Amino acid sequence: MEAEKILQVLCSGCDGNLKSGTQCDTCRRWFHNSCANVKAQVAENGKWICDMCKSERLRQLEEKLQNALLQIDDLTRKNKTLEEQLRLATAGS
Repeated sequence: MEAEKILQVLCSGCDGNLKSGTQCDTCRRWFHNSCANVKAQVAENGKWICDMCKSERLRQLEEKLQNALLQIDDLTRKNKTLEEQLRLATAGS
């Protein structure tokens, strides 16, 4: 008789055997509900994202915000230069 193949899944929070838990909708890792405080978030919207994925998403959004702020500063400087050029051009007329 062929031995049964058993898939062993480990909790990404504690590395313990996982008999039941929740899978992160982003990274697809599994966690014991108690290791990742899953219940409140799942009850709220039916989806769950682990803390590591939330932190990474926040880091990405902060980076995009910083880039946008740099672009705003650059455009503001360019706008002031153009306004000054326009002022000088109209003053000379």
